[in-house]
Amino acid sequence: MNYRSLTSTWVGALCVTVLAACGGGGGGGDAPAPPSAAVPPPATTPPPTTASFALAAPFKARIDGGVSDTFDISESCTGSATITLAPATPATFEGVSGVASPQTSTATLNNCAPASSSSTGTTYYNAAYANLGLAVTGGEYAVFQAAPTALPATAQINDSGTIVTLNTYNNSSKATLTGTRVIRWRIEADGTSTTTALFNLITENYNAQNLLLSTQQSRYRMTQAGSLTITTINVRFEGTTLLNLLYTKR
Repeated sequence: MNYRSLTSTWVGALCVTVLAACGGGGGGGDAPAPPSAAVPPPATTPPPTTASFALAAPFKARIDGGVSDTFDISESCTGSATITLAPATPATFEGVSGVASPQTSTATLNNCAPASSSSTGTTYYNAAYANLGLAVTGGEYAVFQAAPTALPATAQINDSGTIVTLNTYNNSSKATLTGTRVIRWRIEADGTSTTTALFNLITENYNAQNLLLSTQQSRYRMTQAGSLTITTINVRFEGTTLLNLLYTKR
């Protein structure tokens, strides 16, 4: 398996979605379902849908403070990964004031080549901490099509929304459009828990012909008190390269 050919795509997706800490081939349709290991078990007694969970503030806090998360990799490849988000700093991106959030991602694999890889990139946000775009070192450059929509202060189970659609380019000159990226979110039940929920940050990557290339779903456990903790990242590549990578937080 040629993992290296997927590295820049995968890291680009991670940078854009910001792991509370942070897109070959064709495809299409809705976001693919994650593997069973990444899906909370059906709730016997659904938690109350009227409970509200803090969202915008804890998301901002993770970006501002920085964080380092270590994961076990399973599914198509096995191994481990570390994604480190440095504390955000003031920045201007494409004429919009906000913050820059640098990230470094490293991975070690047991059954895929190469055995190790690393990448760096920076995600940019506006003053409301909504995604403006990103720049991957030696790789992709992504820019908002229109002003992004910030996350709400609080959210309930089944709430959802779209943050931004980005145009992606092969570098910062923006001479060659390579595709688009859509970043969405939804709040999901956390099994039978009545005190926690799951914030699912979804990134869909499309090529210039609008064919789906990959879908990433990053899930965070959230509490009413305002904590936000990454649990899993599921990345599924479509088309001629069928690959599923599941990152589970240690």
